[in-house]
Amino acid sequence: CKTKLKLENNIPKINITANIHAQLVTSGSPTDYFENENRYQLAKKIEEELSKLIYSYLNKCCKELKADITGFGKNLRPQYLTLTELEKVDWENIYPNSEFVVNVGVDLNTTQIVTYKENVKSRENNK
Repeated sequence: CKTKLKLENNIPKINITANIHAQLVTSGSPTDYFENENRYQLAKKIEEELSKLIYSYLNKCCKELKADITGFGKNLRPQYLTLTELEKVDWENIYPNSEFVVNVGVDLNTTQIVTYKENVKSRENNK
C-alpha cells in the first residue's frame, strides 16, 4: 500500500492506493476465467469489495474509535522541522476529521485445476 497524507485547512486528506496481485484457482467452475472479459469483471468486483472493506475499517477507526491505529500521523513528521511545529498540528484532535480516498487495483491471474474425478475419467478414456 502507498499512503499520501496532506493537511488542507487543518483537515487530514489521506490517499491510500493498494495494488493487489492475486491468483485465481478454479475447479469445475462453469465460468471460464481464461476469457479476458470474465477475469476483468471479477477483478473489478474484487476491487469494489476490497475498497468498501478498507474504507469501512478506516472510518470505524477514525470516526468511531478516534484512534490512529494504522499510524498515518507518522507521515507528518518529515513535513516539520521541529517537534514543536509538529505538536502544533495537534494530530490527536484533528485525526477524527480525516477524509479518505481509497484506490484498489487487482491484477488477477488464473490457473485452472482439473478435479480428481475428471482426471480419472480422462485416464479411462485413453485405455
